[in-house]
Amino acid sequence: MSEAYSYGGQYGQSEQEEPTRLPMNIESEQALLGALLLNNDAYDRVSDFLRAEHFFEPLHARLYQTISDMIAQGRTASPVTLGSYFSGDEALAEIGGGQYLAKLAGCATTITNIGEYGRVIQEMALKRTIIETAENMLERAYTSDFSDPPKKQIEDAEAKLYQMADRGPTTGLRHAGSGATLVLEAIERKQKGQVSNSMSTGFPSLDEMIGPQDRGDLMVVAAASSMGKTAFVQSLCLNNALAGKNVAFFSFEMTEEKLSRRFLSMLSGVPVNEIRGGNLSNRQIDEILQAERQLRDIGLYIDATRGIGTPQIRSRARKMKRTTGLDILVVDYIQIAEPNDTRVRRDIQVGQITKDLLRIAGELDCNVIGLSQLSRQVDARDDKRPRMSDLRESGSIEHDARSILMLYREEYYLSRMPDADDWAERMADTKGKAEIIVSKNSEGEAAGSTLLDFDGPRTLFKEPSVATHYEQRGFL
Repeated sequence: MSEAYSYGGQYGQSEQEEPTRLPMNIESEQALLGALLLNNDAYDRVSDFLRAEHFFEPLHARLYQTISDMIAQGRTASPVTLGSYFSGDEALAEIGGGQYLAKLAGCATTITNIGEYGRVIQEMALKRTIIETAENMLERAYTSDFSDPPKKQIEDAEAKLYQMADRGPTTGLRHAGSGATLVLEAIERKQKGQVSNSMSTGFPSLDEMIGPQDRGDLMVVAAASSMGKTAFVQSLCLNNALAGKNVAFFSFEMTEEKLSRRFLSMLSGVPVNEIRGGNLSNRQIDEILQAERQLRDIGLYIDATRGIGTPQIRSRARKMKRTTGLDILVVDYIQIAEPNDTRVRRDIQVGQITKDLLRIAGELDCNVIGLSQLSRQVDARDDKRPRMSDLRESGSIEHDARSILMLYREEYYLSRMPDADDWAERMADTKGKAEIIVSKNSEGEAAGSTLLDFDGPRTLFKEPSVATHYEQRGFL
């Protein structure tokens, strides 16, 4: 007989036996099974969220699974038909066999409360899983060796707990009209000037091309070296943080100080090099102090830890999601994130990283932006404008990204070839201009580009027609 029946002498066991301390509710299990045997149609009310493994008593789990299978096959599950499946079952025989099945049917005089019974059973199972996870953590902490470091143990435990906490009832099939209502509500919020769940780049001309980026999506921003991809994404992040979004910026190349210096330059208008040099006027110091106060008031967070991969990113992003909320997550950049498996080919490693980033976007209901380096074949061509094929280890990136933006600044290349024909004229036309090429866009047109202004001294991208903070204050 199952040890579960020792609880309170439920099935005739001696009450002298020590009761189990695991959370359970045998009465809810009996009542739910009885309701199903009373009316098989009641199964639709719990089938979306209740599983056999949620039952505490193993026999009840097997009964529920068999009832589920019979209903799926179009057969009627009753004490009589169910009894034929368990005719030789010792556990059922010990507590009365067919009479126990009849007793279960008698436990439920109505099916009205079956949904509540199912939720109680599921909650008890969740509590038992929490206890099991805690016990496993203790045992692992006591017995692990150097091959299983504490950090890995914490990350695994946190992943398990987050998975449990985030596991709500599934939505199942919903009428298309319900989704249409959500779209109309989003339009209404936007018209009222409320913060949208979708991500905007903060650049009107670009937003008009690619449209709002839905949560759960992965955007890739790619460029050759020195095109300013980090500065572009920093500008995008600052635009969103100032609009009320919470942003996490993971950088594997730049230090926290360097990134913060750039953000201060963007907000204050004081060139980055002058901030780094420290020889500043009183006015510049006042502007930087004001920018620093602005940074403290917005939801912009930086993690400049090097040598981490997607498991650590996921763990830290989960924590931020729970504490402050998380709307946008940036990874700078994909190719230098620590791979999950160093034994496989490089393209497979990158594929694992991009798939993990896409999963994080869905799991945490946020937008993820991954920066990507281009291959060196760009430098070998006369035409330096980037193409999709220039993406390093491009197969997985092309597949997993919902949108891909590529940056191109002709000024950069012209400045390195002053002897070219009509060089002065072309330099004048391209000075301070950056082309944003839309190479992929799952929600709209994939082809096209737009021009933004690029202020190199302040590492700032902006819409050409929009005056920046420092321009409004008379710096230019």
